[in-house]
Amino acid sequence: MDSPVIPVLQALGQRLSQAREARGLSQAALASQLNMGVEQLGALEAGDLEHLPEAVFVIAQARRLASRLEISIDEEVTSLRQFTEFSAPKINLNQLKFQARGIEQEEPPTSPAEPGPKAKSQTKSSGSLWPGLRPIASLALIAGLATGGTLLWQQWQTHQQLLRQQAIAQEASLKKARLEQAKRAAALAIETSQAKQLVLISTEGSWLEVKTTTGKRLFRGAFQGRRAFPLAAGIRVLAGRPDLVLVQRGNGPAKPLGTVKQIRWQTFAPTQAKLQATPAKPPTP
Repeated sequence: MDSPVIPVLQALGQRLSQAREARGLSQAALASQLNMGVEQLGALEAGDLEHLPEAVFVIAQARRLASRLEISIDEEVTSLRQFTEFSAPKINLNQLKFQARGIEQEEPPTSPAEPGPKAKSQTKSSGSLWPGLRPIASLALIAGLATGGTLLWQQWQTHQQLLRQQAIAQEASLKKARLEQAKRAAALAIETSQAKQLVLISTEGSWLEVKTTTGKRLFRGAFQGRRAFPLAAGIRVLAGRPDLVLVQRGNGPAKPLGTVKQIRWQTFAPTQAKLQATPAKPPTP
């Protein structure tokens, strides 16, 4: 069941939210100006009692916001103070008076004799001190409560800011780790893809024929430049000028297909890195 204080708290939050929007300020901008967390500002404007700090902090922070937005929230605060948790602590003046008199009054005379004029004067003078001390003591007590509440609020705010900084640092670390993992995965994919290809390179040009080990022709004719062939079924290569054709497999170095006299079919299997040569007749010009 919802607490009866929630509608009153929501009315206060709506008043602050409307004033902020009227000034064209976002929650982040206003929170930054007052050095408070965006989460706390959002909870206050939404009247979210579960995510707000102690009641004494709620009213103190609401007054800070109202002062910054140049509005009065006295009516809303008065309605809020009707509830016990938001009411100001009551000061027992009679108790304070009793304590003050107990400290200031002299001990009673030990004999029932009437005190002399001097004693009466001293007693009257001592008793007359309380009316002047009472407002001072009250103000001192209220000031002490306000100062203590402010210090607690500042400590809570500092703790929340530290938690936010730790969360941001952790998120940045996780983001960096995910980026590094993605880079490694991409590099591995490229390396795997390259390992399944045979690259032929010729800068000066040569007659060339390429086919799979099953006999499917992939290329035949004058070859110059760079071209990759899939190694899935194995590849056989025959070049008119093996010394002018470089072969590269995966990330390995590019090597000549052979010497000028090694005009023969050379086989590249998917699971082998070395060349397998079989004699062949020179191509017909």
